[in-house]
Amino acid sequence: MTFFDDIPQRGTTTFPNGRPNMQPRVTSLLASLLPLALAAVSFAQANPPASAAQLKTPPKTWVDKDTGHRVTRLTDELGSKGLYFDENAYTPDGLDMVYTSPKGIHDLNLATLKSNLLVSGRVGAVIVGTKTRRVFYENRTDGRYYVIDIDTRKVTKLPIVNLAGHVYISTVNADETLLAGTFIEGKAPEFNKYRLDAISSVKPAFDQIGQTSAEINTTTTVAGRSLGETIEALNQARAGSTTALGVAKSKLNEAQSQQAVADALTADTNAKMADAQAQLKQANANAVQKRFDAREPEDLFTLNLQTGEVKIILKGTDWLNHVKFSPTDPTLLLYDHEGPALQVDRVWTIRADGAHNVLMQNRSDPAGIATHEFWSHDGKTVWFDLQESKGQDFAVAGVDVATGNRTTYRLKKEEASIHYNLSPDGKVFCGDGNLMTHGEIGVNGHRTLDRAWIELLRPSPDGTFHSTRLAHLADNNYELTEPNPRFSPDKKMVIFTSNMLGHNYIFAVDVAKAPPTTTVAAQ
Repeated sequence: MTFFDDIPQRGTTTFPNGRPNMQPRVTSLLASLLPLALAAVSFAQANPPASAAQLKTPPKTWVDKDTGHRVTRLTDELGSKGLYFDENAYTPDGLDMVYTSPKGIHDLNLATLKSNLLVSGRVGAVIVGTKTRRVFYENRTDGRYYVIDIDTRKVTKLPIVNLAGHVYISTVNADETLLAGTFIEGKAPEFNKYRLDAISSVKPAFDQIGQTSAEINTTTTVAGRSLGETIEALNQARAGSTTALGVAKSKLNEAQSQQAVADALTADTNAKMADAQAQLKQANANAVQKRFDAREPEDLFTLNLQTGEVKIILKGTDWLNHVKFSPTDPTLLLYDHEGPALQVDRVWTIRADGAHNVLMQNRSDPAGIATHEFWSHDGKTVWFDLQESKGQDFAVAGVDVATGNRTTYRLKKEEASIHYNLSPDGKVFCGDGNLMTHGEIGVNGHRTLDRAWIELLRPSPDGTFHSTRLAHLADNNYELTEPNPRFSPDKKMVIFTSNMLGHNYIFAVDVAKAPPTTTVAAQ
């Protein structure tokens, strides 16, 4: 989870190694104008400065120079995001993908890449139907839960959950007869209260960064205007004006001066962003610890969609989270004990009647963790990120829910990700990389281990993965946006969220390499 999706992003103004550049620098063009004024006129005429509209329109597709795989931007809405990695995003027929943006809930046709706004306004939980082309969701305005039919747009109110506390529904079962979720009893605060309290001191730092970014944009605009006046004066000089060349040189100096100011502001903003993100990370850790220590009374429940019956299936003071029904067994739930990773036994399954509450992974080492659990598509296995010594060894492990047998695939440190996911046929995994934790910092703050990749992970007979890098996310700020990857229903793409163009959008990278004749550039 992240807090500020549309804060100006550090490291998003340039795209080295062949990735698209959303903010072309004026300096390189200015430098070409200095030596040969008349030659620069023809160059400028052939390469005019990008218009404001062009600068605001992000590229739609390109081939990643570092990997040779095509990347496509699937969404146009600023701040659009895919669902969390463990949540089903696709309709049962595999034709549509559901996602969110500040505008509400959208569905995207995966064949035409045309999207529609399904639900307008502030929404909470979004749950895609497992049997029908419907979407269950929470309306944040009235706090009620609804379901909408994607094709008819018919909206139906769901039965009221008569529980005295904070109710959060997060999953629907395989035959769409039950919803399930958690609620915090009474007036005990939910996690967002702890989180907002903890990060309140961080917000001013981000506000200041936003103001500085506005100054950078203004200064760059002035530099671009001066560049335009330079070109106009050079054209006049070419036509015979004796004074225009002097004007051109003066305007060129102004443009260079403004660009120097913008560069200095950018460097200062990058430094402030690094500090603010460190504060944000610590604030989040503090919030998690406080919520864990509070031991709020929290229960797990089901809601019968036919009768409206609410049934409590687990009570206690553990922090419960990420409740997900099996994709095939309508009576089996996966959930976790949330909290600091080294203080919880996290991954559990339980029957919808409250029976057979089973721990999936015992922490054999006090330094070990199991986290970010998810179902296989056939519902037979619970997979999770396993680090038997946190930050030192990495693996993806799966427990067969019928037998309890465990399968483990080891990873090299440079292959490890925040989240993993599995293809529909259960044969291949993907990961979203990681610059947020475990990153090794070398001289002058440069990272010595580049893990910012969308990875394809093929299991090997020796219990390891054969990894293929699909997309380089060097310009994604992982502190603010986790990519949360998932395979497309046809397994041909890995779909993820990224802020690499300055704001969140949803992207797809092809699993197959682009043809050799394809130009490696933004299109």
